[in-house]
Amino acid sequence: MTHGDDGAGRPSGLSRRRLLAGIGGVGAVGMASGLGTGAYLSDRETFPNNGLGAGTVELLVNGELTNGTVAVDVSDIDRGDSGDETFEIGARTNPVRVWLATECVANNGLARELEVDVRVDGTSVTGRYRPLAAVRDDLFDGERIDDGCLDPEDAIRVAVYWRLPAGATDVGGQTADLTFRLYAEQCRHTTEADAEAANPFAARVCDENRCVPCADENEVKIGGLRLKYLGDETIDPLVVRAAGGGGGGNGRGNGNNPPTTIFDATVRPNEEFALDGADSRTNTPGWIGPNIYLDSGGGASRNERTETNIHTSCSVPLGPGDVYGDFEVVEVTTTDDEKVCGTGTGGDGGDTPDDEPEPGPECAVCDQGTGVSLATLDVRYLGADDATVSVVSTKGNTSGELFAGTVSQGDVFTLDGKDVDRPGRGADRLGPEVEIGVGGETVAIHVSCSQPLAVGDAYGDFEIVAGTTTDGEPLCGSEAN
Repeated sequence: MTHGDDGAGRPSGLSRRRLLAGIGGVGAVGMASGLGTGAYLSDRETFPNNGLGAGTVELLVNGELTNGTVAVDVSDIDRGDSGDETFEIGARTNPVRVWLATECVANNGLARELEVDVRVDGTSVTGRYRPLAAVRDDLFDGERIDDGCLDPEDAIRVAVYWRLPAGATDVGGQTADLTFRLYAEQCRHTTEADAEAANPFAARVCDENRCVPCADENEVKIGGLRLKYLGDETIDPLVVRAAGGGGGGNGRGNGNNPPTTIFDATVRPNEEFALDGADSRTNTPGWIGPNIYLDSGGGASRNERTETNIHTSCSVPLGPGDVYGDFEVVEVTTTDDEKVCGTGTGGDGGDTPDDEPEPGPECAVCDQGTGVSLATLDVRYLGADDATVSVVSTKGNTSGELFAGTVSQGDVFTLDGKDVDRPGRGADRLGPEVEIGVGGETVAIHVSCSQPLAVGDAYGDFEIVAGTTTDGEPLCGSEAN
């Protein structure tokens, strides 16, 4: 084994790690020693604890009757390392059909960076080197590897090659394993025409691949994010703030519960980094909050920041593969440690490599100097418990009840300028301020556009999800929206 580096003289952090690329050819008995006697089964009901089909079937690995666990043990793995393991599968007594399948592996950074090539009799069944996670997905439902039945006098040669590229992301502290399963069934028992139906791995689902959607009108709360920086220049430092999801303040810190800094470190091109809801300050333990703001300007004043906003309230879809500016979402988990599904939308902001950004819809910016007046606002309740809410217009000699009722988590209600009482009446518009009363406390939102207001902004337990101007234009979101 050789040890490489990333060209910068830095260790990868992968030393003392153990990767098992095990080949679990389930043939007979003898789990501890790998040796045993042949199995003689009359049906296939024993699968998946036994990988032998009906009839007289004896499976061999490297000439031995065995359950076939062959481990590729990679210790002290470093970027630039590579290796391989070869073994032979044989049959005794009767010709057999043989299927090869993978078992689940953790969907982490190491599984995405480690590259694996599985070759059967010299031919790759993985499309040459591919990420370990992709190999798992491609082979999970089984691949037949015999060439028209394996005769007792023949053998199938399987080679597993692995490598960790020198330019791989540092995934220190992560482990992964790749375990293959073999299934053998006597050729005389099933005709060749029915061979496809004999594959017991077909339509399997890996529990580690199960996921929940982060989308509108569900109760998912995001507890963790892993992002990848796609830019060309090092950010020193990248500062990430999470909007406060409780108290009396909005996501920008204009109230009693300002955003919390949850990440402050140097980030290099193609580097992954994790954000943890445990570091945020919200009304729900472990929740990252309704928004995060990635400031690549080193924490400068607001006017000097280069800021990317990602909505994490699930008011818009969020999942792995989405791109926001220079950042790609790699992994999303809930506060219950469930994996979040990909959205298939690619995100709602920023450029993807080699692609031009999609033009966003025309919208109105609610800020000082824009001349915008708001006619309506749609507000989502984020609190965990049902609450009785009342909203009134305040300041500027205005009054009027805009909403009153009981809301549950995720409910959306509309504030309409037609319900505002003001001297001289004029245009039906909101402003200058509304007060939301809930649980004996009030949350104030400035709605005259003399201060910034955008879709995605959070005010305590409430989030702006839509709005219209008195000219009928939709309200813009905050950067990525």
